[in-house]
Amino acid sequence: MGMATSATAHRFDVPADYVEGDPTEPRPLTGGTLTLAPGGLLFDRDGSGFAAELDEVEGITVTGSRVRRPGFEASRRGYTKVALIRDGRPIIWEFSIDRTAGSELRETLNRVRRASGREPLPFVEELTGFGGRASTQATGEMQALSPEEVRRDAARRRRPQPRKRPAVRREPADRGRRRLTVKQRRLVFGAIAAMVLLEIAVPLLILRVL
Repeated sequence: MGMATSATAHRFDVPADYVEGDPTEPRPLTGGTLTLAPGGLLFDRDGSGFAAELDEVEGITVTGSRVRRPGFEASRRGYTKVALIRDGRPIIWEFSIDRTAGSELRETLNRVRRASGREPLPFVEELTGFGGRASTQATGEMQALSPEEVRRDAARRRRPQPRKRPAVRREPADRGRRRLTVKQRRLVFGAIAAMVLLEIAVPLLILRVL
């Protein structure tokens, strides 16, 4: 992943593609790095990018969606939104980041906030005043995931699944037995009737002869 995290300096680096959101960068920027450092949150690609102080960050959402925009399609599954307040104006940065790395970024941000006595960041969708994009996902296919949900999902995937027994098809009790046709039934009934007649007629003939 190319990322490093320090509990003391709260340093975090993760490969990221910027999608949209910052007024200074109206176009996507691919192949960059999103860095969380003591000074703030920085996106950089070959010296071009933008930054925000940690006090400006108001919320963060991490999902497993793959970002799709006109002229841009992410190469990784993972979508992170960062909500900021700058000069009284709400801004939402959108990044294509691997979901696991995005979750670690959120945990690191919250660890920094807890160290200074502040509450963890809410999801962007829980904030008001951030416009329609704050309440939507990248593709609408997945809901926001908390770090705890990401860990539970990974543990569930690693858990061995029980093998399913093949379904046993039960045949009807009379299946395989040969059924008589109407003609065959008539022949059987005729043979039985003939035997009954013979049993009656033969004794009568014997009595007459005697």
